[in-house]
Amino acid sequence: MVSFGINLQETCRLWPLDSAFDIHGYGELRYNLLGNGGHWFPGINAAEFDEAAIGEIGRKAGYPSLVNILHEAHDRFGDAPRKRLQQNN
Repeated sequence: MVSFGINLQETCRLWPLDSAFDIHGYGELRYNLLGNGGHWFPGINAAEFDEAAIGEIGRKAGYPSLVNILHEAHDRFGDAPRKRLQQNN
């Protein structure tokens, strides 16, 4: 689900996986591909977003803490943008 450019599904999927299984390296790699990995990684990460709009989406979907999750995910995984391996050459 890409809302306001942010890939909410991938960002929120990585957040609990890291919390439960300590997959920080994997989460960081995938998160930083958002917006840089072509059609395989649609949307952008949560570096900047409209808190009010995303907060409203979260409330309507039953996830009132969505804004906090996005901030925490970016704090955990945010790093230099990455490209798919095929694009590194």
